[in-house]
Amino acid sequence: MTVPVIETTELVKTYMLEKVPVRALCGVNLKVEKTDFLAILGPSGTGKSTLLNMVGALDKPTEGKVWINGVDISTLNDDKLTEIRQSIGFRDASNSSRKTNRILKRPETVNQK
Repeated sequence: MTVPVIETTELVKTYMLEKVPVRALCGVNLKVEKTDFLAILGPSGTGKSTLLNMVGALDKPTEGKVWINGVDISTLNDDKLTEIRQSIGFRDASNSSRKTNRILKRPETVNQK
């Protein structure tokens, strides 16, 4: 069985707007296999960027877990998180001047520490 390149379980992100909690993500479960093609679509304010920030190791979830190539990124130190960030690219189809075409590195190139 292969390890998904991206996996999230019960991912929750809550922001505080003044003193009011606002949930941007509510229990997102996602599994992306190596050969999958994924598009994240939706109106403004539905959590698309928040989800990408979570799987891009740019932000931490309030609850839940994110795994990249089988590694729970919440357990990584800053140096390993930097390695993860450098191995991930997103393609923004809405603005061709900012498009990227990078893929996740193989699981054996990112070690947990």
